[in-house]
Amino acid sequence: MLSKNNYKEKLQKMKPKKDRFSIRKFTVGAASVLIGFTFMGAVNSQEVKADTKPVSPEPSPAANEDKGEQKQSDAGAVQAEAETVDPNAHVETERVETQDNQAANVQTATDKENTLKVNSNVDTSAVTTEAAKEEKTEASTNLDNERTFKRTINVELPKGRHYADGSNKQSIQQSVQFGRTANIDQTTGKVVSYDNWKAANNEGTDIPANKWDPRDVSLPGYTAKAKTADGQNYDLINGTVVPGVKLDANKLDKYKDLQNKVINITYKANEVKRTIDFVNKDNETKVVGHQSVLGLTGTSVKYSLDGDADGKNKLNVPEGWESTYRAITIPFNGDASDNDPVKIPVVPQIISDPKDPYLNETVVENITTKLPDGRTFVDKDGKDTGLSEETRQVKIDFTRTMTAGDYNPWQSVTSFTGIKETPGLAATEFPAFKPTPVEGYTPVVTVNGGAVKLVNGEVPAQSALNGKDLTKDINVNISYKLTNPDATITHTVNYVDADNTKVGS
Repeated sequence: MLSKNNYKEKLQKMKPKKDRFSIRKFTVGAASVLIGFTFMGAVNSQEVKADTKPVSPEPSPAANEDKGEQKQSDAGAVQAEAETVDPNAHVETERVETQDNQAANVQTATDKENTLKVNSNVDTSAVTTEAAKEEKTEASTNLDNERTFKRTINVELPKGRHYADGSNKQSIQQSVQFGRTANIDQTTGKVVSYDNWKAANNEGTDIPANKWDPRDVSLPGYTAKAKTADGQNYDLINGTVVPGVKLDANKLDKYKDLQNKVINITYKANEVKRTIDFVNKDNETKVVGHQSVLGLTGTSVKYSLDGDADGKNKLNVPEGWESTYRAITIPFNGDASDNDPVKIPVVPQIISDPKDPYLNETVVENITTKLPDGRTFVDKDGKDTGLSEETRQVKIDFTRTMTAGDYNPWQSVTSFTGIKETPGLAATEFPAFKPTPVEGYTPVVTVNGGAVKLVNGEVPAQSALNGKDLTKDINVNISYKLTNPDATITHTVNYVDADNTKVGS
């Protein structure tokens, strides 16, 4: 039997045949058959000779009878041997006759159509037919009627990230297949022409699968980097998607570099921003301060009160508060959990600093007295100073503390040494005082430019506070006017000598 695809041998068998004969070995043996043919040949020879030579005298009846019996006996032997011949001898003859008839029929069909259509293995409704599948030739192995465009996307996850199977690598295969019909001359076995390329259909549909679909390779907290197999950069859509590619069946020769496209995806950790919330230990809903911290996705950074050796990664606790943690390690996950603030409980801190100008201040009361013309001051020893105007100052020193960033009330730290204090005097007030008395004159007092009446002959006490704040410096001015301007004033002049002895008046 011949293979249905072996057309060269098949065509050879179709050619006209010339009968040839040979001696075959049968079950009864080759010799008996040869004797039979010899005997029959002898009879035929006698019959031929009878046509060309005179007839010999007839034999006697007895002789004829003997010869007849002999011929009948020999003929019976030949007949017996013929009946025992292998039936396959008849089958062989019938098969040869059938092949001769088929050869004639096939030769006629070949004359009408000598071209064979050979389809690709690609499943396209316009290309594949069952008849073509059954008639592929040996030359089909060299046909250009199938093309596959394969794209491989190799994804390697960063350290610490993995897929469900535990690996950190994944290979994504994408294929687009095209096929076309090859028209082959059955006599020469050569391709005569090709039909148009067509894309294979999506499985179970009649929709052509002629493109590589886009592939999202985004990973939260990381930036995807794409390179081809030869190390060239490959652009991603928005930095996250391997673009889809549609292949035109009419331009396949331009896509040779796409027949085995390899794209390698790796990842670079992004810098992530997180927030530390400093919350009141006694009320964690009260946030007293914030701090922004940075780290790379997939890492953890330690923050402490003192920071690292370079002074970095230091906790910036809000002023007036003390952290209950000396250090904390903050993870940077690169996902939604980074939006949750890291909470550090803190407690109020009382700050007191004698050098801090915001915590220490002095209020001054300036008292200026101007005597009437011709009058001068004397010092504590009773000596005349020759001055008719003098200014003295009274000071109150204040201090305050800060707790949890808030200022506490001012407190006086001054004692009025040398000044007679009124019982019940607040330390935040300047004490009342009596102006220097001048006979025949009444003191006139102003405080910061405003007239002030004496109370029991004294300048009233002045407060150094204005609510919770300190007042500005206080300026008290004292002058004099005649008590009775219409009165006659008599002045006595005493004359003294060099020894200060009165000599007259």
